[in-house]
Amino acid sequence: MKKEMLVIDDEPLLCKALGALFAERGFRVTLAGSASEALEKIEQTRADIVLLDLKLPDGSGLEVLSILKKRFPKTRVVVISGAADEATIQEALQRGASDYLAKPFDFNRCFYVAMGVETVDLGTVQVEPEALVRVPASIAKEYRVLPIHWDGTTLRLAMDDPLDKKCLGELKAKLGCAVTPLAVIGGSLAQTIGRHYQTGHSTLATPASSDAERSEADRSDTGAAGGASRGAKPDQDIAALVRDLIHHAHANRATDLHLGIGPKGPWLRERIDGVVYQAPIPSLTPSQYREVVSHLKGMVRLDTGSHKVPQRGRCEHEVDGVALDLSLSVVPAEQGEHLAIRLFEPPQALTVEQLGLTEDQRLNLATLLAKPHGLLLVTGAAGSGRSTTLQACLAKLHTGHANIVTLEDPVERELAGTTQISVQPNAGFTFADGLRAIVHHDPDIIMVGEIPDQETAGLTVRAALTGRLVLSSLHTNDASSTITRLLDLGVEPFFLCSTLTGILSQRLVRKLCEACREPYEVEGASLTHLGTFFPKRTGTVPLWRAKGCKQCRQTGFHGRTGIFELLVVDHQIRSLMIKRTSGIQIRQSAVSRGMMILPQAMWRKIQAGITSLEEMIRSLPPELR
Repeated sequence: MKKEMLVIDDEPLLCKALGALFAERGFRVTLAGSASEALEKIEQTRADIVLLDLKLPDGSGLEVLSILKKRFPKTRVVVISGAADEATIQEALQRGASDYLAKPFDFNRCFYVAMGVETVDLGTVQVEPEALVRVPASIAKEYRVLPIHWDGTTLRLAMDDPLDKKCLGELKAKLGCAVTPLAVIGGSLAQTIGRHYQTGHSTLATPASSDAERSEADRSDTGAAGGASRGAKPDQDIAALVRDLIHHAHANRATDLHLGIGPKGPWLRERIDGVVYQAPIPSLTPSQYREVVSHLKGMVRLDTGSHKVPQRGRCEHEVDGVALDLSLSVVPAEQGEHLAIRLFEPPQALTVEQLGLTEDQRLNLATLLAKPHGLLLVTGAAGSGRSTTLQACLAKLHTGHANIVTLEDPVERELAGTTQISVQPNAGFTFADGLRAIVHHDPDIIMVGEIPDQETAGLTVRAALTGRLVLSSLHTNDASSTITRLLDLGVEPFFLCSTLTGILSQRLVRKLCEACREPYEVEGASLTHLGTFFPKRTGTVPLWRAKGCKQCRQTGFHGRTGIFELLVVDHQIRSLMIKRTSGIQIRQSAVSRGMMILPQAMWRKIQAGITSLEEMIRSLPPELR
């Protein structure tokens, strides 16, 4: 039977986020925004746990607390409040509160406090030697526990899953004493255990591994990242392995690192210039792979004990003096958790001038950004660089004379002097929720990371109607189809005509390696099959192609650039929009009046030797040519 949870708070976004957190962990959650509503719903639900704010619109949370404890003395009530003074805390505890959390608080900590489990941050806690000697290294490794404190009768243990009653029972029997579990909310448990027991982190997995697994690991001596020969032996340092993998990816200019495990064992891939390549990884047993995953999750302060739900986090990691921003996404898969790690170098944010726009496109974009209000959209497929373009536009707008507020998922690059908000859809805080909040935050410029649904589309357009400059993005193939997409999302044509000023559609294409690219000639007649925009040519056309060298890792490409089409919404386009004209007709109208479409922008870069004909075929689908 599910446990009942009641959240009492007049902040709807916080209520939704807490509701989502506890519902995900098996609770039946009820929300209340006032004292009267709370007293009514507690009678209906008979909640096992209550999260209670002290400041309610129709009464004091302390009075509600007194009534709750009188009627339902066994209900666990945790106060969540912005007041953190000692007097308020003591009064709440005297009236029966089980615990007290001052806002803002860590959501994982909130969950464990609600469950009555103490929490510990391994980055700051002092581990007592008296506690360490009470737990043999073999037990610490097998059960993944770290003894923190021994008071003569009870051991306080940091654990992956402090709610695992079976594990607690076994530990109590093996250690011969009472055990108090502590939930880890900061630091890497595997790394900390390894450090205090003076052993490599990967050995933590070996007690649970079979003899066959261990002997197979001993025999393996696969070359690891960075070219060093590092077999995945039991005494290997997991932290050093993770560091090597990240350093190797950074040295190869990888933007993403993908780590997973299949029937044949773990695999590693790096995304370089938009293309995924297989990368070397030592042979690891499944248990050792789990240690690598646990270490990475610990680096970004994720719940290392949760293996069945997706998680996201981020942290800073220094590589050769460069402060990388690592964004980690974890998803549960058939053989084990799979990780995607994005590597950012925040100082390398591009300017509008560095994006790859033509001179005409830069001038037109500057005109659109100079408008005091309206809606400017950046579109393209996933991985097309839309976020980079939006950040470049914001940097150009950031003069210090406008209040800029952004909604992002997540905040990828910090822009000083702006208000950047990270939405959390899994926790119930969506783009739509954020938009409703920030329109009251006196913004001059709003940036919405993306428009994922109908509600967000409507709110984004309405924000632009109120006299603000709004920037956002959509997943569409080209500029003209963006208008059709917005109409499909339920945005009325007359609203679009009043707000939409321009659409910048883009793709990222690989640049030829200048160290090894080579010229060649192609028959002009053979180009006609590439698309209708190509003029008929006679004779040969000089082009460049990839060759491959040591500098570009034999790929023939080094780095990427953008290709763009910029649709400026004028009276002609508005007249077509109001009639709900198809995207194809809008595109034809814009091209007839001088708009450069994506294939034409690509052809310019091909002729200039920046990229290749083969790259155009790879990156642009036939319908856009």
